[in-house]
Amino acid sequence: MKTILFSLSILVSTTLFSQNKKITEEIINFKTMDQNKKNIVFSKISSELNISFVITANNGNSKDYTNCEWKSFLSYNAMVSFVEQLSVVDIKKEKVIKYNNFVIKVKKT
Repeated sequence: MKTILFSLSILVSTTLFSQNKKITEEIINFKTMDQNKKNIVFSKISSELNISFVITANNGNSKDYTNCEWKSFLSYNAMVSFVEQLSVVDIKKEKVIKYNNFVIKVKKT
């Protein structure tokens, strides 16, 4: 009986996880015009179970800068909070907004 239950649980788990297809969809892609140019991409990752987001950034390689890349994964709730915090940023004041998953720094140029 235990072997039948064990086999059945493996079959059900495999079936559930194999049907959980992840679809990545690019939302926006932009490049900075700094001396060390950066490419920043916001993407949405959808599956049958949940929605999450990823922010990918990389910069070019030059004689003054070393190439690097990073990815930051945000849950749906963290992304909603990120967007809400961006909407209240006052660009006339230099300030820092801290959250569990991110820090927003406003700098005058």
